Amino acid sequence: MSDFDLRMHHPTHRGPRRAVGRACIPVLIALLVVLGALGVVVWRGADVVTGLFAEAQDYSGQGAGTVRVEVLEGDSTTDIGARLERAGVVASVEAFTDAAAREPRSLSIQPGLYELREQMAAKAALATLVEGEAMIDTSVTVPEGFTVDETIERLAESSELSRQELERATRFPQRLGLPGWANGDLEGYLYPSSYRVDPRTTATDALTRMVAEFSSKADELSLVRRADAMDLAPRQIVTVASLVQAEASRPADFPKVARTIYNRLNARMPLQLDSTVHYATGDDSGDVFTSQQQRDNPSQYNTYRHRGLPPGAINSPGERALRAALDPARGNWKYFVTVNLETGRTLFARSYREHKKNTQKLRNYCASSDQC
Repeated sequence: MSDFDLRMHHPTHRGPRRAVGRACIPVLIALLVVLGALGVVVWRGADVVTGLFAEAQDYSGQGAGTVRVEVLEGDSTTDIGARLERAGVVASVEAFTDAAAREPRSLSIQPGLYELREQMAAKAALATLVEGEAMIDTSVTVPEGFTVDETIERLAESSELSRQELERATRFPQRLGLPGWANGDLEGYLYPSSYRVDPRTTATDALTRMVAEFSSKADELSLVRRADAMDLAPRQIVTVASLVQAEASRPADFPKVARTIYNRLNARMPLQLDSTVHYATGDDSGDVFTSQQQRDNPSQYNTYRHRGLPPGAINSPGERALRAALDPARGNWKYFVTVNLETGRTLFARSYREHKKNTQKLRNYCASSDQC
């Protein structure tokens, strides 16, 4: 072989070896990148696993100082824990939710304002909420048939609201959200129910909430539309409902009392209801009867002296009374009288003669009862 041939073969052996060396470099770099990324994943995964088994940050003991925290309607234990953490009561949401997961009663925590301590153990904070003793809300129950004055008295007795500030709030009914058709009259529109009143609640807040509850119930009953179908103003429905609330004792009698009222109105007969006389005279003795002197009172609310409905409601009717006013029973009664004041048994009559017989039964009852 010639020298020329040797030189031609020598490069052909060295060329491919240099190409293989250069190709290995990107592969090595890619491998290093993959290994690095895998290391990060493994490191982070180990951190997550460690976090899963590590105990949540928590305080110990009952804490110190005071802080107020509100639990809202519909709050989950996580929501409550987050609020407690922000207020400095518990060290972490996780500590609280872990404690709650071990306590079945955690699902019964009531909404309200609570006074707790700072830096409490999550278990201790949970126990305080579950027991409910730290709640500083006041629940005030206003019964059906209470007047505005009686409602104010109940609120003043059962909460930190004063009678003076409550009475001041009633002087501005337009600020309380009354329906326009209420004509600015608060009587009849402070809906009877139970209400939470906490230290931040103002008199205006409390009364506004009660009016809003009435409006909600009125919407639920389609009061305005149904009153129009009866050719009555919504305000008249509320007035009739308040009369039913005052006069009826037993649930079954509510629609019948409503029908009797409408029958007397249609016959242009005076209603002659003692409840309206008591309202006109301000008599809160609880006596169901009226004297002739009381029945001579000139007030427009005195249905012995004035035909038709009184100018407005005489109390705050509940749902049953409102329903009765909107959907009275069928019948042609024009009289009713309660003949047993303990059981509330009431007799209805179509004629005055029948009514006189029923009234005698009341007299017989009163002759042997101290309820009269």
